[in-house]
Amino acid sequence: MSRYLSYVLALMLVGCASAPRLHNDTRHMNALDQKYVPEESFTFIFPDTDVVVFRGIQDEDDSLEMGQMMYTGGAGIIGLIAQAATHSAIMQSSRNEKLTQQQIEANENVKPLIDMTDGWEMKTLLGDKHQYISSNNENHDPHTLWFQPTFFSNQDMDVISLWTAISLPHAKVKDKKKYQNLIKVYAPRQEENALSDVNRLTSIMTKLLRFSFIVAKNEVTGKYADIQQQQKTYIVDEGSKKRVYRGYSIAETCGYRVIRDLRSWIIAYPISEYVGNCDLSVFEG
Repeated sequence: MSRYLSYVLALMLVGCASAPRLHNDTRHMNALDQKYVPEESFTFIFPDTDVVVFRGIQDEDDSLEMGQMMYTGGAGIIGLIAQAATHSAIMQSSRNEKLTQQQIEANENVKPLIDMTDGWEMKTLLGDKHQYISSNNENHDPHTLWFQPTFFSNQDMDVISLWTAISLPHAKVKDKKKYQNLIKVYAPRQEENALSDVNRLTSIMTKLLRFSFIVAKNEVTGKYADIQQQQKTYIVDEGSKKRVYRGYSIAETCGYRVIRDLRSWIIAYPISEYVGNCDLSVFEG
């Protein structure tokens, strides 16, 4: 029996380990002792890399058409579990392969933007002497937020968004987190070919990054904690399609509406043509 259980466990681990990391896999959690980080001790770092990551928005359709699998009962209950685990591992592998291919194709669609931003650094966009950037990536304060941003563009390259996974690692347990969430900030739709201008592109990406930082800081320090509104449906322009979110508004600032959706993600999208005139000088280094 132990041999079968070991086999089943191995299959499950293979399926999990091979899964590509998607921003949409980020689940909100908050296990902080005081629920929020004191504003006076708040800092952040880019834990993985300071290099700008740019991708195309993929379909993320992981549905598969597969025939039914016949299970045999001769091996008993453990045998059936092993067969089910095998089927699950096959499905997971096929799903991962499909998602990976979709991302490759999506990246090809926005290759001009990926090439333009190759080698760019996050700290350059944010201001490398910003007062909140931690200078120590190894022994940082337990209140130091891990900030992992990725820029996305639609196929027509006229709508850019920034999706940032934020987290606070556990101070004593490796690979365990005490807080995590996802923040999405969308830029206004641009005119055709506007983003081929490197100065225009830099300006938009800088504002997205800095506004994402505002939202992240407000979220983890509890600025949005006591805000409760009636749930509504919000439609966000991603360029080639509209994305629907269900949640409630927690702020309107700098021409943006900031909402918390049903997964507790924070989404900010433009509602005013004056977004570009918002004063973000607080983020200058």
